Amino acid sequence: MPSLPRDGRLIIVPGLILLASALSILVRAGFVKGLTLEVFGHLNGDWPKLLTAPFVHRSLPYAFIVLVAFAIFGSTIERKHGAGWIMVLGTWLLAGAGGAWLSAEMTNGPASGALAPAVAITFAYGMVALDSRRGGEDTDLAGVGVALVVLLLLPPLVIAATWQEAAAGLIVGMGLGSLLTVLGRRN
Repeated sequence: MPSLPRDGRLIIVPGLILLASALSILVRAGFVKGLTLEVFGHLNGDWPKLLTAPFVHRSLPYAFIVLVAFAIFGSTIERKHGAGWIMVLGTWLLAGAGGAWLSAEMTNGPASGALAPAVAITFAYGMVALDSRRGGEDTDLAGVGVALVVLLLLPPLVIAATWQEAAAGLIVGMGLGSLLTVLGRRN
């Protein structure tokens, strides 16, 4: 697997957060139409929107919450694993696309999938922390748990967040967490 130098530099997490922040601000300011990036209703062949939709956050407080969670747990994964940047990027794209697709197919509003990457990366980190705790390491499970609960409470509180995004995030996060746990046990 391709690897970047392990000197503590973060590349993917800051890039994803800056891109999502910039696009969200441009959409909120009216410079870019959100529906050119998001899926509205059924997909109807707009497959590229599945990759752009997770970068659009309809509410700036919502964007702050999910991007901070992604930054905290994604940066740890990116920094800790040699190919962590690929795992983080793949998680963002897969969870986001899955969340946007599920939301688009099951709701009649705009679907971004923006919640799914944060849920996925947080859940995956929680699985790794739980496995580390079982191995005798002193890890913080309370912080991960609180972050995950906050993220999972967003769908009833924020119009732009959906349960489908949360479900997609949990599924992708479970896969990533399992992979990271197996890799962690090998080292």
